[in-house]
Amino acid sequence: MKSLFTMLMLLLAQWAHAQVAVVGKAAFERVDSANVTFADAQAEAATRTYLGLNGELASVLSAAEQAAIEGLLAGAPSSCWLGGSDAAVEGEWRWLDGTQFWQGNQAGSAVGGMYNNWNPGLEPNDAGGNEDALEINAPTGLWNDLPVTFQLNCYYVRYNLALLPVPTTQPLGLWLLMLAVAALGGYYLTRKAAI
Repeated sequence: MKSLFTMLMLLLAQWAHAQVAVVGKAAFERVDSANVTFADAQAEAATRTYLGLNGELASVLSAAEQAAIEGLLAGAPSSCWLGGSDAAVEGEWRWLDGTQFWQGNQAGSAVGGMYNNWNPGLEPNDAGGNEDALEINAPTGLWNDLPVTFQLNCYYVRYNLALLPVPTTQPLGLWLLMLAVAALGGYYLTRKAAI
């Protein structure tokens, strides 16, 4: 019963957020926003919500999450910011929660088996000695380091679905009401898209 409620909530939320992908206990949203620096993307991501959850500039912890994000790249206005940086200590790439995922430059290595998708043998290269922010390349899905002041036109937000409150019981009438709302919402969106 709990998982059915959670699935229904995710389904309804995905209709409201057209550029969202769900993988396991994470949801990813691509946000198109003109000329955002890494700091701008961080600040904007923190103001976004999904199912009542606060967002953060996205970390990518697995190949499945990478695939979900790549699925959202279609039609992206440019490459997009992700939530990784080595600004605190050069060569120590960390997600914004402090978890280190990479050590070194393009000849470096993943830390503790953490997932990465750097452009092999080329990135991160810290070109000019000031590339401290992580971006995902729109055409290829590969990662690259850029200066934090560089301006991109999109970024990814991660929502931790493990924090969703799940009710223990729901009356049958409420379930039927939610299913009816979901069906009507889908019909409305389909009709709206056809117009």
